[in-house]
Amino acid sequence: MSAVDLNEVGNVVGTEDWVTVPLALWEAKFLELMQSESQNSSTFKVYYEAGRSFGDVSGQAMFQEVDKLFMGIVLMFLYIVYGLSRLNWLEIKLIPSGVGLVSVAMAYVTSLSWCSILGVPFGPVHSALPFLLMGLGIDDMFVINACWNTVCESDLKKSLPVKVGLTMKHAGVSIVITSFTDIVALLIGAITILPSLKSFCIYAAIGVFFIFCFTVTFYVAVFTLDLKRMETNRNGILFCYRHRERIYPAKEKTILQKLLLLFYKNVVFTIPGKSIVLLFTLIMTGFSIQAILKLEQRFDVKWFIPDGTYYKQFLDKHDFFYPDEGHAAMVFLGEMNYNAEFSLYTT
Repeated sequence: MSAVDLNEVGNVVGTEDWVTVPLALWEAKFLELMQSESQNSSTFKVYYEAGRSFGDVSGQAMFQEVDKLFMGIVLMFLYIVYGLSRLNWLEIKLIPSGVGLVSVAMAYVTSLSWCSILGVPFGPVHSALPFLLMGLGIDDMFVINACWNTVCESDLKKSLPVKVGLTMKHAGVSIVITSFTDIVALLIGAITILPSLKSFCIYAAIGVFFIFCFTVTFYVAVFTLDLKRMETNRNGILFCYRHRERIYPAKEKTILQKLLLLFYKNVVFTIPGKSIVLLFTLIMTGFSIQAILKLEQRFDVKWFIPDGTYYKQFLDKHDFFYPDEGHAAMVFLGEMNYNAEFSLYTT
């Protein structure tokens, strides 16, 4: 084990096997040979694995759908633009929406950097961290925008810096409380004895802290610059173009606000709507209690392995033909005196 260097044989998701470099290369060649035999053989089917199979297949699975992740980020960006913008050329919030997602990425990278400096290990469960941070970062953006709209309705005559300060006076309290409670909850989770969960909680707590830092500094600064653009009557898409006729910020609510207002006013807040909400809550509570009582805890390595891979096929056949696993056997190879090392077993 002293010859193992994970910086040379490890992968970026922390699912690598503890092997030396020569053994990792040997296994890679072995897997290549088995793949060739499996594809070229017409008389029998070959099922195979190696010590590095779990690390290779699970690591590839976590990064083989990057296109879907990118599409999800694009859809989230469009949703933010739709939620923050209004139907005129002035109040299209492209830059604040993009900067909000950039702040999330900056917080994620910063948390990885600081945790790596502190020696906190990185594992496969950490791949879900960007989605957690994205939800918190976007929530802060909407809180700031809602407070800005409230300030504008009540303090129209004040200067832009004063109105931004009043906005953060109200929004900052909500953001601080939300971020602080999330950090405390995650740090409490970090006292668990499970190493992977402990590491994830530490990464998430630091990420939430930097989400707060970048939101109240970097995002607010860009948000203010975008407000200055609106004051100079510049287009929300082509920033260099200034409209000749003055475009005033819309006072009416956004489409999303109008839809929610109509839904709650005409559906939820009616007597039938309230009855349905109460009945649905009671039914779901009953189902939830029943499901909790039947909750099972177990772990299966195959959950990390995509269908159709050679390793998943091997595990399925192994579980079918050898459910009791039999007796494990080991072959030791290396520069050692086998008679001296295993003298107790040679007789």
